[in-house]
This record gives sequence, C-alpha cells and structure tokens, in this order.
Amino acid sequence: MRLLTSPPCRLGAVALLVATGAAAHPSPQGPLAERGTWALGFALPSSEGSSFSLWRVRSPETALGLEGSFSWAQSDHELDGGPRKRDQRYNSLNLQLRPTFKRYRPLRHRVAPYFYGQALAGFTDKDEEYWYDPTTGSMVELGVGLGLGVDWFPFQRVSIGGRTGLSLRFGFGESKRWVESSTGGEFRRHPSTDRELSFEILRSELTALVYF
Repeated sequence: MRLLTSPPCRLGAVALLVATGAAAHPSPQGPLAERGTWALGFALPSSEGSSFSLWRVRSPETALGLEGSFSWAQSDHELDGGPRKRDQRYNSLNLQLRPTFKRYRPLRHRVAPYFYGQALAGFTDKDEEYWYDPTTGSMVELGVGLGLGVDWFPFQRVSIGGRTGLSLRFGFGESKRWVESSTGGEFRRHPSTDRELSFEILRSELTALVYF
C-alpha cells in the first residue's frame, strides 16, 4: 500500500487535523456574543425615582452605556398653627446621567460577573416652604464610581442583574433661606453657598436588559 507523501497531501492532512481539534475544543465566547449590538435597561420603580439605560455592545466582553435617573416629589398641605393656619409645600427635582463601562468575565451556567466604572453628573433643585425654615436652592453633583456586578441570562436576549460599588461625589450650589427678622416679623432671604463631599457605598436596583 502506497502512502501519499506529496506536499499538497501533507498540507491537507495538517489542515484537517487543525479543523478537527478546533471542533473538539471550540474557542470560548464572551457573555455578550450573538446577543445584539444594542441593549435597553430598565430598573424597577422605587421611592428614589426611576432609572433607565442604553448600552452599546463593543465586544463579547465589553459594553458602554449611558444610565439616567429622574425623580420628582411634591407635597402641599395646610398646618394648623394655632390662631392662624400656615401652608407647607415641598418640591424636589433630581436628574442624573452616568456614562458607564462594563467588562465581563466568562459566562458560566448563564451567569456572568463583571466589573464597572462610571462617571456621574447630576442636578438637584428644591423648594421647601415650611413655616419654621423656608428654603430654596439648587445643587450640581459630579463624581466617579467603581464596583462589581453580575448578570443572569435566562434567555438569549434578556438579562437580569444587580451590582454594588463605591461612589465619590462632590456637590456645589446655592441656597436661599428665608429668616424671620427680629423686628417687624418680616421674612428676609439670606443666600448661602453650599459645598458637599460624600463617599458612599451604593447598591443598585434590580435591572433588566433587553438586547436587539
């Protein structure tokens, strides 16, 4: 029996062995492979407001997103202050935008851990009209955050997950407080500059992402 030892035959045999080995040991795919190019995220409503996010899948292991949150609170009722009644009003508006980067670890049993980094920009406006301490003001917040999270993929294009992390924030703004003068019983507005530095441990809400 004669064996084929010509160069084309040897190259063909090598190619066949490489293909067979690749089929037997397929290269691992990242958690975001074949799920879609974009994703929309929704957080469950809470007393602190609602959150949403838009993500761009950059690779099977990485995604870039823009998260946002909005909350608005208002109350208006009348207090019985003895011989005369006083109104009590409260209005508060809070907006936040958070550019975020996520890097995933390998997928196991439909669960993929990841770490994330994000920047934060926010705006808060409030108007409190209490009879004992009327205050109005606004504040701008800037910050950064780092943390860990995990996503569970019950379906090919749906994930559910949460995360925890650390956040460093700096806020600055101006408030104006109405103070009753000692003579005449009149209220006068006294402006003040506010600065606030905070270091917080944050826990995110349960979030669902839909890929498309």
